[in-house]
Amino acid sequence: MDFLLEAIEVFTYRILPILLVIGLGVLMGRLYYLDIGTLSKINLHVLVPALVFSRLIRVPLSGAELFWIAAAVILNSFLLCLLMFVMTLNLRKEPATRMAAVVGATWGNSGNFGLPVMELMFGSLGAGVQAVVHAVTNVLAFSFGFYLLGLSQRPSFESAKMVLHMPSLYAAGLAIAFRAVNFLPPSPIMISIDYLAGGLIPIALLILGLQLSQEHTLPHIYHLTVATLVRLILGPAVMAGIVLFLPISRQISPILIVGAGVPAAVNSVALAIEAGSDAAFCAALVMTTTLLAPLTIAIVKVLV
Repeated sequence: MDFLLEAIEVFTYRILPILLVIGLGVLMGRLYYLDIGTLSKINLHVLVPALVFSRLIRVPLSGAELFWIAAAVILNSFLLCLLMFVMTLNLRKEPATRMAAVVGATWGNSGNFGLPVMELMFGSLGAGVQAVVHAVTNVLAFSFGFYLLGLSQRPSFESAKMVLHMPSLYAAGLAIAFRAVNFLPPSPIMISIDYLAGGLIPIALLILGLQLSQEHTLPHIYHLTVATLVRLILGPAVMAGIVLFLPISRQISPILIVGAGVPAAVNSVALAIEAGSDAAFCAALVMTTTLLAPLTIAIVKVLV
């Protein structure tokens, strides 16, 4: 009964507001012609770097804790990515859809879903740990994930060059460098960055709604189901195995395990659009996992 009540609470206060904004995006897409590509560029090149920088430079954890949390996230991402490559072998003739499934199942919505839900379940420590997870996830998704999506449309060298144009990498590096020397930019700069970071969630959700407004069928039902299971079920299971072998405290381990089961990242849609990959599959995966996540996360929370 506890996990059912928790699932209802998560849906009411965390999922329903997200769905309402996505629904607004769907409505706008049906009523007006809006350039999704332009919105995606603003999102990827301005708002996401601002959020990565803002979260990383302020997170209240020690250097050692940051390192091992990042190591756990990287290892979890590698194993899920490898698993999805194997499970989508029959999509080799459809590389755009295959890479969309791999990227969508590997990296979750650790920001506008993960941050409030982890704070709701674990308090301020949950929010702090999830901030690191969010920053690392963004760096991985906007570098290696973007590279994989680009592979379906262009040679590997050109995909690698595209990654170097993603500002999130440089935002993360700058934040880490500033933390190392204990430097925080002046207040006017940080306030401006915070303004931009605050715009990420609504813009990303509206982009998802706009993309969904253009789709009328669920693509590749089998692979959508596989990607959903990997994202919501195997993500936490793999992370549970990882934390057993890393020097991560008992307070932080449950946060990482539960956080590994968040739905597919909304920004996977923007990345797919930017890379010319299968944005329709990414949008369908985001919607499916977002609707199912309250129940699966509540179950995982009870188990840990």
